Amino acid sequence: PIGTFYYRGHAESDRDPAHARLQLPISEGTDLDDHFLPAGEFFGEFDEGHEWIPLPSRVVLSCCSSSSSALFGGETIGLAAACILGGGAWEVIATATDVYDCTFTSAFDDHLAEAMTLPLSHDEALRRVQVRMYDRWREFSLRGGISIDGDITYPHPLVWAMYQAI
Repeated sequence: PIGTFYYRGHAESDRDPAHARLQLPISEGTDLDDHFLPAGEFFGEFDEGHEWIPLPSRVVLSCCSSSSSALFGGETIGLAAACILGGGAWEVIATATDVYDCTFTSAFDDHLAEAMTLPLSHDEALRRVQVRMYDRWREFSLRGGISIDGDITYPHPLVWAMYQAI
């Protein structure tokens, strides 16, 4: 299907990236393990005869280490690969490392979500947002405002530079 799936939340991959999973909202009385969507579900491999979970053509995974490149095995396994190989996505944006839980991350996600609605390829949309953030970072750093004291509220590369188009 044409469209964009934008996930902003928490991912877990404390073991093997093939077992990485997205945290989903849960309702009361739901088993704790039922509120995760494992990468394997995109391949239909956890239930015999189970259909793959279809995804739109574009996927953004704004969550920790969603490309798996920073863990074992590189980008061939894990959430990003599952979205492409099992879910049918054509364009995926994911992160190579952990995502900082800070004010600027939310602002960056808003910029990226807006860019993903433009008639651009996912890599060009990401590049445009990152170049804009780089320009703002340079202006900010020239004013001497560089410090990390908990909450990052400005366009720090620790936030925007880890996103990659796959």
